[in-house]
Amino acid sequence: MNFLIKDINGRTLKTWSANFSSGYASLPINIQGFNAGVYFMVVQGTDFTDTKKFVKQ
Repeated sequence: MNFLIKDINGRTLKTWSANFSSGYASLPINIQGFNAGVYFMVVQGTDFTDTKKFVKQ
């Protein structure tokens, strides 16, 4: 799976890949260097893409 963090303007700020077996998975993400604001986490799998908005205060 591929992971991207994008800012409100659509710029990609961070990318990485990870492999998971089927089932539940947890992945800690360090965003300490990011300014306060709205961001989007994009998760890309073989046959899907999902985007979630989050706010760093």
